[in-house]
This record gives sequence, structure tokens and C-alpha cells, in this order.
Amino acid sequence: MSEDIYIVAIVALLPLCALILTFQVNPYHALILRGILGAVAALVYAVLGGADVALTEALVGTMLAITLYAVAGRSSLV
Repeated sequence: MSEDIYIVAIVALLPLCALILTFQVNPYHALILRGILGAVAALVYAVLGGADVALTEALVGTMLAITLYAVAGRSSLV
């Protein structure tokens, strides 16, 4: 029963992070929040037993997206 409380708390972070992300003005703050959102999603997948999906989300969904957004954001500031 106590495991269910942890899952609910972790899943509640997803819409909270997404809501905070939509109101960010600074692109670097949005980039950090996007990384947190991807990490929380990977954690949810891992807790629910989808280790392969969690690994894919962590590597592709989070790391690749952050890298591409950072490169695009940096090149647009030049």
C-alpha cells in the first residue's frame, strides 16, 4: 500500500512540471525543466516495470532533446 503512495506522488509531478514548463520565459529554465520532466517520466516507467521504456525515455527523450535544444538555443543567440 505504501508503494502506491510513492507512485501517485511521482505521477503527480508530471503535470506539475509540465504546467511550470509552459509558463517559463527564460529558455534555459525551460530546458532544465524539460530535463526534469523527462527524468520523472523515466522514473515512472521504471517504477511501473517498463525498464526498456524508461531507458529509452532517459536516453532519447531527455538527453537527446536537451542536447538539441541547447545547441539550437545557443546558435540562435549568436
